Amino acid sequence: MTERGSAMLLAIFMIALLTSMGISLLFLSQNEISLGATDLRSKQAYFLAEAGVEVARLTLFNTNGNGLFDDDLTTHAGADTVIDFDPDAVKPVYDGQGQVTGFTGFNDDVPLIGTTQLGEGWYAAFLTNDPGEGAGAGSANDTNDRVMITGVGAARDGSFEIVQAIVEPAPPFPGDIPATIMMFGPSPLFADVDNVAKVFQGDDCGGTGIPGFAVPVLGLMDTATESVVESSLSLNTTYTHAGQTGETSVSDLTDASDPGIVVSSLGLIAPGWDDCHALRQMTEEVRGVADVVCLEGVPCSLPPSAPDRVVFSDGDFTLDSSLSGSGALWVTGTLTMNGATDWNGLIVVVGEGAFLRTGAGTGQISGATIVADIAGADDQYGTSDDCEGGTDGFDSAVHDESAGGTGLTTYCNADVLAATPLTKYAIVDFRQR
Repeated sequence: MTERGSAMLLAIFMIALLTSMGISLLFLSQNEISLGATDLRSKQAYFLAEAGVEVARLTLFNTNGNGLFDDDLTTHAGADTVIDFDPDAVKPVYDGQGQVTGFTGFNDDVPLIGTTQLGEGWYAAFLTNDPGEGAGAGSANDTNDRVMITGVGAARDGSFEIVQAIVEPAPPFPGDIPATIMMFGPSPLFADVDNVAKVFQGDDCGGTGIPGFAVPVLGLMDTATESVVESSLSLNTTYTHAGQTGETSVSDLTDASDPGIVVSSLGLIAPGWDDCHALRQMTEEVRGVADVVCLEGVPCSLPPSAPDRVVFSDGDFTLDSSLSGSGALWVTGTLTMNGATDWNGLIVVVGEGAFLRTGAGTGQISGATIVADIAGADDQYGTSDDCEGGTDGFDSAVHDESAGGTGLTTYCNADVLAATPLTKYAIVDFRQR
């Protein structure tokens, strides 16, 4: 009898123990699910805040381009023209169903991106000066061409995250353009003229720009190429920069000892220019932000001339004197430019890499010119063999002005900067608050 009672007590104890363990495991499982859901919603809020930053970055770029940020900061500062936004004060506002109806805590500031639903969450974004400004982030006076975008994200359960990014304009180039004319690839054809005087200058804006600032007239990528081009220079053409003339105005941009690399110039070419695939990507990025994309053989109406105008030609393009103007001209085929045509800004012939200046005239080019053949064996840009030929993907580029005329080609930093297209705003610093 005693043994039966002991067995029963043991059985009851085991049942109680197993029940207790089951309940504990159940609570543990529910707690893990709850913690996992909380973590998931927190991550959702974080990614929503990131989405706010990215949408705001694109919106600001489309609105501002390469302009100053002062007017944008003033607009978003609200009626009092003072930026009141404080990331520690901003909070989401929920209705009775748990949906976000807006955000509060930024006084009369105008959000760069208003409350926007994405899936089951919401985001918004605000514009302030960056903390590096001497006047502080509350000022609407931008002095360093940088601003800060704050993205806020909220989920249904009250999860709320803030991320901030400092952004600045980002040109597509990996570095400055350190020559009046820059040519890539082996054995480029640089043909000037044999019977009529032309002038090529590397002194900034022909000596009227930044005092003492100069670049080589022609910049190449290796010493052997430099020798080939120097041997073909015409005696009737003037090449000058920083007091140097003739062959010393042609330089190997990769050689610090080259006599054409002067102290007052931009110096050597920046790393990245010699990457053919990067140059092709750069070309496609500029296509995406161009004011107009012209197709070969199709009539194309150009937008009004302006220093920041971007004209992109997919294929051959002819620029006659009636189209004289300014901006960035980017051509993937052959660019044929009439001898009487003037252009202030950038001329970039990357693709099939052929620049031809034809006919008589006294046309002037002020800014910089880049020529590169990356089209591969089929000599057609945009096909599968791009960057597959020549040396490191570059074939022989052509810059031919041998048809006559007494034109002037001058490096001008101000024209280069004004015409350099922007493909995005770069994030220079990022943090989660």
